[in-house]
Amino acid sequence: MPRLTPQQRVDLANKTLQEIYGIYTKIDLEGLSLRIRKTLIPRPGSKSKKEKPHQQTLVLGLKATPAGIQQAIKDVCELEQMLAQRRFTWKAWFQYLRRTGALRSLFQETVGEVIKKYEKHFLSIPPKPGQRRTQQQVWDTEAFHYLNQLPKTEVLSDEIVLEAITDVDATRAKRQKLCLWTRRLLEFAELDTELNFSELSGEYEIPPLKEGELPTEKEILEVYYTIPDPEWQNAYGLQATFGLRNHEVLLVDPSTIQGDNGAYYIEVPENTKTGYRLAYALYPEYVEKFNLRAAKLPQVNTEGKTLQEIGQEVTKAYRRLKMPFNPYILRHAWAIRAISFGLITGVAAKFMGHNETVHKVHYWRYLDKARTMLIFQSILDNPNRPKPPEL
Repeated sequence: MPRLTPQQRVDLANKTLQEIYGIYTKIDLEGLSLRIRKTLIPRPGSKSKKEKPHQQTLVLGLKATPAGIQQAIKDVCELEQMLAQRRFTWKAWFQYLRRTGALRSLFQETVGEVIKKYEKHFLSIPPKPGQRRTQQQVWDTEAFHYLNQLPKTEVLSDEIVLEAITDVDATRAKRQKLCLWTRRLLEFAELDTELNFSELSGEYEIPPLKEGELPTEKEILEVYYTIPDPEWQNAYGLQATFGLRNHEVLLVDPSTIQGDNGAYYIEVPENTKTGYRLAYALYPEYVEKFNLRAAKLPQVNTEGKTLQEIGQEVTKAYRRLKMPFNPYILRHAWAIRAISFGLITGVAAKFMGHNETVHKVHYWRYLDKARTMLIFQSILDNPNRPKPPEL
């Protein structure tokens, strides 16, 4: 009897599904790999923007061998049964694939094995200019801290990553970091992914401001001159000027402050929450007034600490110094200032290192009547503004 080709095996399997099981869902052949095409509900975190059920490809991790064909027939039957009994969910399907995964070969390395290789690669990367922590410190406090959330003995896959991410509340900053590092891990493993990390990262909630909590610009300046500790005074000046996060103010290098035609910016290093960026001074006068380029910052031990723990050191210092408001207020004030100055929302969000939607939703509601009138008046005072028609 002649040996069947892979396509002949697939054709025979589809005939078996139709004639014996009464199932018209077909197995497809892609190269030598088997897959199913089926109209299903949208996959969580998919790169597709579709919201309604649509045709999708289920990669089975099986080859068109006799054993692979037999398992693919079972996969189609299981899928049809899930749908008929209205118990199909993507999580349930992924769990089924893992339970029957002995023959599957999508990717053979476990999460733990890939993390070990990635660690070796990560530690070999030269530190970037301005990076105050070593690669080992970044690995210990950031990369491994989040990658450790993944199950080490499972084979690395979209499904494993998706489960770990969706177990974290979408409004928590932790979820964004988990997305960042798992995306980098998948890229390192050269594993094709269907996950849309931009959508999966969610929108973390900035703690809401209480009414009357935001100080005036004059009050912010007055507080600067009341701080008795010169190094913490410098830290305050940097946050007030550049709108830095709490942990960022202890990780930046003031010597990276540069000016171009009166516009000053500071380099925020890679080993921060949202990575490298340039943060700009909306009051460039503060750079000279506070002598920020020569600023000496508090010598806080950041070794082995997460970014959250580093940021808490700033909060503790403010309490110790009996400051009238918490340090994050200075970042809020920078955001409101950006709106008042008419800075484009997307640009302001980029300078702050966060999502444009967060900027709009969170900060625009805090514009009081006085600030709103200032913005509107500046528009009216513009000699080039459009004029009404004349009859």
